[in-house]
Amino acid sequence: MIQSGVAAAALQMLNFAIQTARDAGRLLAERVGRITQVSHKSEIELLTEVDLASERLIIDRIKNYYPRHSILAEESGEISVAESSEWKWIIDPLDGTTNYAHSYPVFCVSIALEHNGDRARHHLRSDARRNVQR
Repeated sequence: MIQSGVAAAALQMLNFAIQTARDAGRLLAERVGRITQVSHKSEIELLTEVDLASERLIIDRIKNYYPRHSILAEESGEISVAESSEWKWIIDPLDGTTNYAHSYPVFCVSIALEHNGDRARHHLRSDARRNVQR
């Protein structure tokens, strides 16, 4: 019975993640070709204000709907809750920043979910054309 409860919760979170990835992807699509700030995280890794805006949208949404879940975000790092959480969201708010910074439309939002340290079955990627892949 507990297992089916986890499966039901995971399905609900999958639907949440799909909508969140689409919304973040919409933000990326609206701003492509219009970025104003590009900085370097390393010699070859870029960071734009759109990376940060997409990540903020995703984190805020997760915190609002799942406040007891942990988050591992590419730009912000690990965000843990006070008590240990069995769920952890892993997000790359703009996978393909270099392409995005050059207005090349091959980039996506990536969201994965771990349950007790094991990656859940689904890893979402919402690309520039708003296609969601699991």
